[in-house]
Amino acid sequence: MAYSPPNEDTVVVCGGLGDCSDAAELNGGGVTKAAWDDNSPTDFIDTNGGPVAGAADCSFTTATKVLLSLGMGATYVVIGTLAYVSAGDGGHITPGIYEITAHTTDTITCAGIVDDGNNDTGVTVNVGGAIDTLQHVFDNDVNDAADYNRYIYINGVSAGIGTITIAATIDIDTGGGALASNSWKKIIGCNTDFTPLTNGNYLTLTAAGTDFAGTPILSIDNLENILLKNIWLKDNDGNGGTPASGEDGLFIVNNGTPRNVVLDNCKVTNCYRGIFWGDPGGSGLLVIDSFIDVTDYAIRSIASNGTILNSFLKSASGDYCCFPAYRHSTISNTIIVGGLYGILLNQTDGGSTVILNCSFYGQTAGCTYNGGVTFTNLIVMNSIVQPESVIDHCFRYGGGSKYDDYIFTTCTTNNLPTGDDSQDSLAITQIGFVDPANDDFRLLPTSYLLNRGMPTPGKTLFTEQGYTTPGAWQRKSFLGID
Repeated sequence: MAYSPPNEDTVVVCGGLGDCSDAAELNGGGVTKAAWDDNSPTDFIDTNGGPVAGAADCSFTTATKVLLSLGMGATYVVIGTLAYVSAGDGGHITPGIYEITAHTTDTITCAGIVDDGNNDTGVTVNVGGAIDTLQHVFDNDVNDAADYNRYIYINGVSAGIGTITIAATIDIDTGGGALASNSWKKIIGCNTDFTPLTNGNYLTLTAAGTDFAGTPILSIDNLENILLKNIWLKDNDGNGGTPASGEDGLFIVNNGTPRNVVLDNCKVTNCYRGIFWGDPGGSGLLVIDSFIDVTDYAIRSIASNGTILNSFLKSASGDYCCFPAYRHSTISNTIIVGGLYGILLNQTDGGSTVILNCSFYGQTAGCTYNGGVTFTNLIVMNSIVQPESVIDHCFRYGGGSKYDDYIFTTCTTNNLPTGDDSQDSLAITQIGFVDPANDDFRLLPTSYLLNRGMPTPGKTLFTEQGYTTPGAWQRKSFLGID
């Protein structure tokens, strides 16, 4: 009989409590999400990260699915904890991670255990506990094919609070792709007590001190539905040098038609590229409240459907700061700094791009570039453009492009089409950023642009009240201030 994983949302912990000295490479595998929410982490993880209970000499009764060893099922074991159960001396059990459905002082019951109908002895059981390394927790993917969410909480205890130094690229293989399942793997950085980190605080994964030789910090292969939250990918810099090509923060492998990658409150610094989705075929990149400051592209995604919200993107020397998607992209409330061009547009088959309330700074050739392709669906609204030098083409367009622009810019010409779709572009010499040289793109209280953006519905620009302020609102946490 085939093994069937638990059919509920589950939590797996990497890092553990204490110094994590007891964490095992393979252990109880965590807890159901419902039990996690109703109890304390100490109910599932011992002082140093190991299982809360277990034994290597359990007997198994197939009729009742009971595992017996003196003291193993002590009353502090929480129903809903997941237990790793081995095959036993006779090999009658299908090894795997099973939910505890009942327990006594000396027994635990896992009603879902799969076996061949025979009793067994010498069964190893680990109840709860943390997994010792990130690679092990990502490799422990027995539940990935099931249609439920898998939460991976990481707190960095094993290598210092808040930081994990890694020695080689971490591969995350979700066993999905091409809509193989509806299961999400949610990788979440936490405080040491597993309370959520707030925006602007991160669990740091650093490659400092190791030469990754042209490989990324994280590589996601065969993916289906990944969330990275509160994670900082840092210093993939060839062991103290300049990041080389391929030494990226996150690389998404086009294997199995990847779909749905979300970064929420994440950060990527001192890498070659921030996020690199290498080939077309997949879809669904969402970047929210994230800060990316790298050598080349901050984001380079050739997948479809890219959305970037409330973020900061900076390229030190790339041709482009951001390539959000092969087709269909939305960029809102985001600061785009540097690059020969700010955004690369290469949407040849009816795709569209919307740029709303963004701020462009430091581009030397243009804010967008369409690769010579006739581009028919580009909407730019309520945004600020301030290159370091006056340029002739802020926004390049193909026939039929739509610009509801409301652009505030130092440029003498935007190369925008004329007519009703090109409205109210205003050239001024001083935007009034606080300190752009140090990446502070908030507007000064004296800025001319305050309340001079796109009007609210029914109002006329510059003649009535009801204005919004153009450009991106910048999170203070991106600047290291409260």
